[in-house]
Amino acid sequence: LALLRPPGDTLHDPRGTPGTRALPISPMRRTLRCACRAVLPRIEMGAPAAERQAAVAAALGNEGFLVYDVADAAAAAAAGEMLRVGRAFLSGPEEAKQAVRGTEAGSRGYYEYEAHTTAGGSGDRIECFSMGRDVASPKEAWALRAAYVEPFMGGMMRSDPILNRRIRAAHSAVNRWPAEAPEVKGAALAWWAQCERIAGGIMEDVACALGEPRDALTKHHAQRDWNLEVKSYPQLQEAVHTERVKEHVDLTTVTLLIQDQPDGLEIWDRVAAQWVPVDNGASCGAGSLAVLVNAGRFLELWTAGRFPATPHRARWSAEMQTLPPKKIASRSR
Repeated sequence: LALLRPPGDTLHDPRGTPGTRALPISPMRRTLRCACRAVLPRIEMGAPAAERQAAVAAALGNEGFLVYDVADAAAAAAAGEMLRVGRAFLSGPEEAKQAVRGTEAGSRGYYEYEAHTTAGGSGDRIECFSMGRDVASPKEAWALRAAYVEPFMGGMMRSDPILNRRIRAAHSAVNRWPAEAPEVKGAALAWWAQCERIAGGIMEDVACALGEPRDALTKHHAQRDWNLEVKSYPQLQEAVHTERVKEHVDLTTVTLLIQDQPDGLEIWDRVAAQWVPVDNGASCGAGSLAVLVNAGRFLELWTAGRFPATPHRARWSAEMQTLPPKKIASRSR
């Protein structure tokens, strides 16, 4: 499906209902590439609107990734606090983490990515804390997601009571806040709100660049069902395989990433048909913030392939042995 463009040049609703306005789809261009490393486009959030919108559209249409410079002290402070608090929690007592353990990978709370990596087997223990919109009950959480879960899984749910309970439970998870680390909740909610603002601006820029109303994408995200993950990647002295996180595209509209160390990110260059390491430039400093942004599968569907979801992966290399013992990253989707 990733190789097929839906017929016509309309803005497609990924739930199956095409939009009504025709969109010009310009030929894809590939820029800022070299044989050994990709340097991603950097875009300033405060740039003139028309210039910024064109740059966002060009970067997401070409590389599928960009670095977004956010000159905002509040956003930078929230990002820095999230990294600090996330590092403290994921490096802290095992009992505190297990107290908020999710039922499975991808659910709210704490879990490990061990089953999803190939680099070091049980030694590559990538830890994660996940949260989303802070709702009061599983019933309210299910109300957020029923509209897009039932069209795809409704038939199976109605025919199999056991599967019905499992699917509803998986999509009714509420945030699990660690009682022994109350600062996690405040930091996560503050950074989640900043990510919502940044992602909303990027979606508005995409819509405007395509000649659509500013809210053409954001109006379909009114449920505010964003997912925020804080991940801890331990240093590896050696790896059984070099691939830490397998090749994938994100099942999102856009993904935002901040981190405190390089992580071996590689993206797939469709023109050269090879994996290319990325100088992603994502960082957090006093009063400034650089966020790595990539297009997800939903944005590809919304725009009929104009902005494809770029495959990416994380790899281990021997040079990473010289880095501090643990990397912290925060992803909002």
